[in-house]
Order: sequence, then structure tokens, then C-alpha cells
Amino acid sequence: MITVKVTALVSFVLFVGGTLYILEGGTCCPYAVAESPDNNLMKNASGFSANFGQESWINDANDTLSISGMINNSSSATAPLKVDIRPARTIQESTNSPWSVISTDFIPVDFDVDYNLGMQVSAKDVNQLHSKVIYYDSNKKEIGWNFVFGGRDGSFQDEFTYFVLPQMATKFMKIQMWVRPTLEKNGTYTLNDVKLEGKVPQLTSNKLNKDSPKLTIDRIFVGLDNITGEAVAGPNVAFLGPDDLLMLEADSGKVMRILNGTMLGEPLIDVNVSVPDGLVGIATTKNKTNSTLVFLYFNEVPTKYGGDINTAEEASHLNQTLGYDREGDRVYMYQLVDNKLLNPKLLISISDKTTNIIQEAHHGGELIMGPDNAVYVAVGDIDGYENPNSRTKAQNYNNGTEPDGRAGILRIGQDGHAIGNGTLGSDHPLDLYYAYGIRNSFGMDFDPITGNLWDTENGPSYGDEINLVKPGFNSGWNKVQGFWEPDGEEKGKLKLQPSDLVDFNGKGKYSGPEFTWVNTVGPTAIKFFDSDKFGSQYRNDMFVGDVNNGNIYHFDLNENRTSLLLHGALKDKIADSPDELDDIIFAKGFNGIVDMQVGPDGFLYVLSNGSLYKIHPVS
Repeated sequence: MITVKVTALVSFVLFVGGTLYILEGGTCCPYAVAESPDNNLMKNASGFSANFGQESWINDANDTLSISGMINNSSSATAPLKVDIRPARTIQESTNSPWSVISTDFIPVDFDVDYNLGMQVSAKDVNQLHSKVIYYDSNKKEIGWNFVFGGRDGSFQDEFTYFVLPQMATKFMKIQMWVRPTLEKNGTYTLNDVKLEGKVPQLTSNKLNKDSPKLTIDRIFVGLDNITGEAVAGPNVAFLGPDDLLMLEADSGKVMRILNGTMLGEPLIDVNVSVPDGLVGIATTKNKTNSTLVFLYFNEVPTKYGGDINTAEEASHLNQTLGYDREGDRVYMYQLVDNKLLNPKLLISISDKTTNIIQEAHHGGELIMGPDNAVYVAVGDIDGYENPNSRTKAQNYNNGTEPDGRAGILRIGQDGHAIGNGTLGSDHPLDLYYAYGIRNSFGMDFDPITGNLWDTENGPSYGDEINLVKPGFNSGWNKVQGFWEPDGEEKGKLKLQPSDLVDFNGKGKYSGPEFTWVNTVGPTAIKFFDSDKFGSQYRNDMFVGDVNNGNIYHFDLNENRTSLLLHGALKDKIADSPDELDDIIFAKGFNGIVDMQVGPDGFLYVLSNGSLYKIHPVS
């Protein structure tokens, strides 16, 4: 076998914590040749610059490899990096030969930095081309890896983005391209643009006065699957006590316990879930005997099919196998005994009636305990508009079927029964509805001063909302979202006083949002900060997180706490553009916020794409 020894000079430019790193070195394996005539470093600090001149290579196989110059015709600050692969001579060589790898050198990793990797790749006649990020500890020993993209064959041109979430012990990482030779064909691939961008969550508020403590943000935990290395923590957490919390793994259906920053080895429970969404809601409380009760909301798959579901791929495969035969959404109550969730009690089951599609969205997922010790769960419309049989009056279809648990906020006693005679009516499950007309919601919280419930709601491509939710509240979906009439998935005409809504004999009352975004941000968690740890000016104020931008918004309330104190361009309750949000952004730079909690220590905890952060005063 003819082999080629290839040694390349690779430059990687990266800002971490204000320090500029220029990393050099790298060794390629047989079959690979890389080149780039551009010897100028990228002017963008968050970028990749590979300098591969002909003088950088040792070529021991001139009969099979060729090097040709490339011209930078792209908008990238660096010239493309081209790799030629000589053909395999046998089938065995194309399937079992050692991988041919090009690699950056070791890139220092800052634990508090979030990294986003983007690649533009074009290829011709390649065999099993894929990219990885490899993680190393302080001794530069490999401790894990993730795919940026999996094995690709043939010819293609594509863009790949990947959120790099290093394991907690990670001190260095490498970005690599792997390939094998193609049988009897010359292969080639080009990295037209590779960028690694790092960002750090940061506080932006200038509201602090002389009595306010200086605040900081620390990442305190990263939840990764031990086998795949993928982010699994989320979308919700619940505290049991100081430095003691439960964290969900949505796709696998596991509930994990984290004590003093360390995750226990075994899950408290592993339920069978269906994606998207899967295991989405959790709440905890104590009963009269001081035992801990844990409530879970998840999209359950039929038990008759057996087997455990631990990854998104398994869940997706099972969904396709099941077709339209699924259990639906359920809320269970468990007892926490010796680090296990035991004695399940089914509180509510919402059957799957969207029989014309697989893997419905809009399950909602927020689950909280009310001041009345009832369980409150936000359930989306579960794509109910897709099927005439699943369009209900709870979605404001006047000729729809009776409500079935979807598109509302349900209030359930710990015995599984309705509270009293119900808010909207006594027929079941209408008697469980506290609010309705909700497209999808990922956030609820009770005002600690008034006891009023507030929620966040997600619109389609417009009209995300913050709402004051009084008993019988009608949010207006499917007739209005934000202040606008839906026009398919787009924003239609302004509709401040919709008149064609279902009102359940006058018991349901529509009211418009207290705040709405024209451009969707994906609001998730809403939390009243019932703590004095940030100073008196933040006590009992409202924080709202979003998943699209990774922002935390801060709101003051009016004197009777029934609306938000908004100023300037926001006085109309509408954020018409991102620029109008600057004055209310408390923190930014998170990689999508899915939950926030005020911990027993009075600090604000933020769950963002597998990482748990703590916002607290500087000690």
C-alpha cells in the first residue's frame, strides 16, 4: 500500500475571555492533501484560518496526489481549504482502511464560554465524510467527542451548524474531518468556510444603584449523555433543597438528581416518551407527612410495545413504527423514596386525536404547583388545527368538538379531580380548564404578592405573548395571536377586540396580552424574583427568558400588579423591532433559555441548552 505522510500548518484564531489564541500544527493521515494559498489570518476574531501552502506538505505519492492553487471567490475572509483523496483500489480498502483525518491543533476551552461551530462544505465522490469535535482533559487525554455531521457519500454542497457543549472536565478540543477513499474514484472536499464563535452570557442591566450588589453569571453544571456526548439536560428543573435539584432528559425520559453539582449515576425514573417534546414538565411539593411528591408531564408511548427509549433517534424510529397509535400526553404523581420515583398515580390523560400526522408539536410543558396546592399544567394545541376531529372549542372553533385537555392551562387536584365545580363548566375534562385558547406555552408563574397567574405563549412567526391569566382567561387562539388575526402562519390584520370567540356561556373572558413581540423570540420561562439577593429594586419583579436569542428580559409591574410598566416605544405593549428591547434586557448571550428558577438560596438559576447557570452577587 502506498501511503502519504502529510504535515500541515493549521492556524486557528479564537477569542476566549479577551485573549487571542493563534493555534498551529496538525498531522493528517494517509490519502488526504489539503491546501490554501491564502496566508492571511482572518480579520474576524471568531473564525478559522487554515494556511496550506504547497511548501507545508510532504508528498510521498506524486503519482496519486496533486496540489493545485485555489482562488478565494467567496465572502469568507479566508481562502477555501481543499482536500484531494486518491482512489481506493479494492472494496476492502474503501470500507476498512484507516481513516484519513485533517485536524486543528488543541484549542483551549473556557468552561464559561458557549461555542457555535459553522461549516460550509462541498464534496465530490467522497466516502463516509464526516466531522467531529474531540474533547480533551487538562492532560490532553481524549474524554469524548460529538459529530458535527455524520457520514456523507457522493457529491454534495451543504452548510452545517453545531452547538459545541464540552464536558465539564474539558480543557481543550479539536475540530477534525474524517474520510475514507472512494473505490476507483478520485475524491475531493472543500471547506469553504469554517467558523468557531464563542460567546459568554453577560449581564446588561444598568439599573443597579448604590445599594445593589455586583452580579455575575457562573455555569455550574453541564448535562451530557455519557455515551453520545449530546446535551440532554432540559427542558425543566425543580429544586428539592439547597444544591439539590431534579433535571429532566426530554428525549430519554429520564429524571436525574444533581447533588452539590454532581449528577447521581442512576436516574430516579426512566419513562417511555415520544418526541418531539417527550418528558417536558416537572414540579415538586411536600405532602402532609412531609414526603416529597414529584409530578411529571410527558408524551407517553404505548407500553404494549415494550422496550426503553433513550435517544431522540430511538424515539423517532418508534414514532414511525407506531404510526398513529400513541398513548398521548399524561401527568403522573410519584413519591420520592430512596432516590427512586415510585407509586405512580395518573392524574390526567389526553388522548392523541391528531390522527393524520406523526410527531405532533405544541405539547406545551410547563408544570407548576399553585398556592392552592393544585397542579397547573400548560398544554398546547398539539397541532389540533391539522385535523377537523381535533379542532375543539378550547381553540375557539365555535363548531368544534368539546374540549379534551388541549390548548389550555389545566388545574388538577393532587387526587386527580377538578377543583370545585370547575371554572368553565362541570363536564369533564372542561372542569379542569383554568384558561384556554392557548397555542403553546413553556412558562407560568404565580405573582407572590397578588397570587395572580402569568404565562408566556409562543406564536407562529409573530405574536409571542406575556399574559395575565385570570380564572376563565381566553388567550384567543386560533382567532387571534398577539394583537393580530392569523393569516396562515403569518401575521394578518390588527384585531384588538376579537368578537367570534368561544366563551362557554359567558364564563370565559378574553383579554389581550400585556406584552407581545412582532418578531418571534420564543419566550419560555417566566419567573417572579421573590428574593432580595439582587437588591430591593428587583424584588418580586418579573424575569422572562427566550429560546431564540438567549435573552433574559426584566419587567417592573404597575402598582396593582395587573400590567407591566412599559416606557418609550414599548408603551403600546408591542416590541416592533429588536432595537426596542434594549432597555428591558437584563442578560444576554445564553444559547437558548428553556427554564429559570429561584433557588432556595435566593439566586436565579438559568437552564440553557444543557447547561445550568447561576446568577448571583460577586462574593
